[in-house]
Amino acid sequence: MKEQEPERDPAQEAKNNKLTKDINDFFKRHRLWRYPANIAWRISVYTVLISTKDGRERLKNPETRRFLYDREAQAGLLEGSIFNHDLFHPNEEERSLLHEHAVAGRWVAYDFNRPQEFGQKVKKRGRQIFTGKLIAFPLDEIIDNKLEDHTSTYLLNPYAIEHVLQMDTSPKIDDLLSYGFIEESTYRQSFESVGQYETYKSYMSLAGITEERVYRVTPKGNTLVYIERDFGDKRKDPDRKTVLKPAFGFTG
Repeated sequence: MKEQEPERDPAQEAKNNKLTKDINDFFKRHRLWRYPANIAWRISVYTVLISTKDGRERLKNPETRRFLYDREAQAGLLEGSIFNHDLFHPNEEERSLLHEHAVAGRWVAYDFNRPQEFGQKVKKRGRQIFTGKLIAFPLDEIIDNKLEDHTSTYLLNPYAIEHVLQMDTSPKIDDLLSYGFIEESTYRQSFESVGQYETYKSYMSLAGITEERVYRVTPKGNTLVYIERDFGDKRKDPDRKTVLKPAFGFTG
């Protein structure tokens, strides 16, 4: 199930981690500096988006604009979400399973609980399916909690400098497992946990995936694991999706 992940530079990573820790420790010791720092961080985000070519390109994307003010767009995957390099998940009509493939180095995720948490606008925007790179926030406030300890959907603040400094922009799967943000599961277990197994069990049986393993977001990892969508040039992958139909098998 694991794919080869890019090698890291341990020396540079250690240096970056030490700098981040030092800055984060400063804000822990000097809480009065948090408020002006958070304002400065928010201003810098807007400035970069407006004044740089890459920022202006990102602003053309409605997802970027929505992130600036919409809590749903700011939240990572909710508890119970599943992801993998290729993934079977409910289609938009919730009548079958879609088999979606990510390009190398990317992941596909499906968030079962997003419409219940943020309303039906999620379905209209197609915000249950995510494809992109992994990002995580191993926040000090919850990192020592147990897997079953639910993290509040509103804990993470992307405009809080102390949270931004704890962002892991290239976590490995082993990192997410060690944080307790995800666990290995099966399609059966994952769909059962959200009360949807009976609806899709015939499709799972047809595809032979009932006991196949996927990664599932734990209560502790609620909103702290992100699949960041790619911007700019899209990688071409023409055979990325197939719909599962019991009567006829797979069709493109």
